[in-house]
Amino acid sequence: MSGNPTSSSKAPVIPIRTSSKREKREEHEKREEHEEREKRTLEEELKETIGEVQYRQKRLKAHSSHDSEFWSSFADYKKLELQYTDIRRKISIRDFAMHSNKDEQQWYDTPEGAQVLQKLRAEEAEIKIIERQASRVSDKTITKRRLRVFLKLFTTSALGVRLGLGQGRRPATEQSNFRQNLIKAYDALDDSDQRLWCPVTGDWRDSTTVTASHIFSWKHGQDTMTVLFGKGSKNEMFSPKNGLLLANQVEDLFESGLFVIVPDIEDDTSHSIKKLNKQNPKEYKLRIINPQHPKARKQVMMDKEGTWLDWDGRKLKFRNDFRPRARYLYFHYCCQMLRYAWSSGKASTDKPTPLRHELKKHFWGTPGRYLPRNMLMALVDEMGHQYEDLMEGAREASCKPEQEDLLLGAISKQILSIDDEEDNSDDDEEEEQDEDDDGDSDEREAA
Repeated sequence: MSGNPTSSSKAPVIPIRTSSKREKREEHEKREEHEEREKRTLEEELKETIGEVQYRQKRLKAHSSHDSEFWSSFADYKKLELQYTDIRRKISIRDFAMHSNKDEQQWYDTPEGAQVLQKLRAEEAEIKIIERQASRVSDKTITKRRLRVFLKLFTTSALGVRLGLGQGRRPATEQSNFRQNLIKAYDALDDSDQRLWCPVTGDWRDSTTVTASHIFSWKHGQDTMTVLFGKGSKNEMFSPKNGLLLANQVEDLFESGLFVIVPDIEDDTSHSIKKLNKQNPKEYKLRIINPQHPKARKQVMMDKEGTWLDWDGRKLKFRNDFRPRARYLYFHYCCQMLRYAWSSGKASTDKPTPLRHELKKHFWGTPGRYLPRNMLMALVDEMGHQYEDLMEGAREASCKPEQEDLLLGAISKQILSIDDEEDNSDDDEEEEQDEDDDGDSDEREAA
C-alpha cells in the first residue's frame, strides 16, 4: 500500500490568483483615461457653447425692432446661457466627486453647489418670463411700447445681455453725490472727517472701508423702480432713502444673502404691530436667513466679538432719526427669500419656510403696502405656497398683466448679477464700491 495516497492525504493547495502590479497599473490607467476623456468632452462642450452664446448675442443685437421674433430669439439665447451654466454644474460635480469621493447631493450642500443651483433657477425663471412676453407680442395682446420697462431691464448693460439699450455704467459723480447725501442724511461723519458710522456694526469705521450701498440696486433703472414701488419712488434711485452706509465686509454679505434687515418687533401680534407703527423713528434689526451659510459661523469682523449667528436679532444703531424706506428693505427681503428657496431646490409642502423662528412667527412681522399684489403672487407661485406670508407686503393696486413678472424678473437679474460679480470679483473694482404708501410716512423715515 506504500506509495498510494491514503484517505487522510491532503490535496495540494492552489493559490488564489491576485491581480499583478501590472494589471493594477493598467486598470488605474484605464480609469484615468476614462476620466480624462469625460473631462475633455465636457470642456469641449463648454467651449462650443460659449462660441454659440457669443454668436447668438451678436444676432440679437442685429434686430432692428423688438417684435415677437426678437423676444423668441432672446429666449433661445437665454436657453444657451442656461446650457452653459448646466455644463459648468456637471464639471464642478465631476471634479468634486474625483477629489472628495462624495456624491452629487453632497455637492449641492456646498456653497458652490447652492450658488450654481440659484443661478440655474434664475435663468429658468428668466426664460419663462421672456417666452410669455414673446407670446403677448405675437398675439398682439400688448404693444411693443408697453414692454419698454421689460426691455430696459433685460437688455441693460448693467444687468442684461449688454445690447447697449439700458442703464450702462453709473456716472461717477452720481455715485459720489449719493455717498455724500447718505453721510449727511445719517449724520455718519465723525469730527475727524476720517471715519464713517456703520449702523450694522454700530461703530465708527475708516471711511475707506465703508461703502455707500444701494438697497434697491441702481442697475435695475429708475423706470423699473417706479413701476415696482409707485410714483412716490420716481426720483429715489440715488436718494438716501434707498441706501445705507455699510462696512465693506458687511455690504458683501448683505448682498449675498447672509442676512436681511427687518422691523425690530418682538412678535407679530396686533399689540406689537401697533406699537411698532407708533415708533418714530422705526427701528430695525438683522436676521440670519440661512444658518448653513458658509459665513454664518465665522467671526463678524476681526475687531468684533462673536459670529454672525451670535448677531442674529441684533438691533441696528443709527445716529439720528433718519431711516431708509421700508419698501426697499422689503424688496431686499423678498430677494433673499427667493435666493434661499432656489438654493434649496423647489420647495415642497412639508419643508418649513426658512425665515421662521421657534414660535413660527414671520421674520418681517408687519403688514405693509410695498409691492403690487399680482407681482408678489407671481413671486410666491415661483417659490411655493409656504411663502405666502410675503403677500402681507402687497398693496391692493395691481399692475398691468404684462408687468406682473417684473418683480420676479428684477430679483432674478439681481441674483444673477451678484453671482457673476462673485465669479468675476476682480473685473470691476469700482462696482465693488459700490402707490406711495409703504406703511410709513415720509416724516417717519426722514428726520
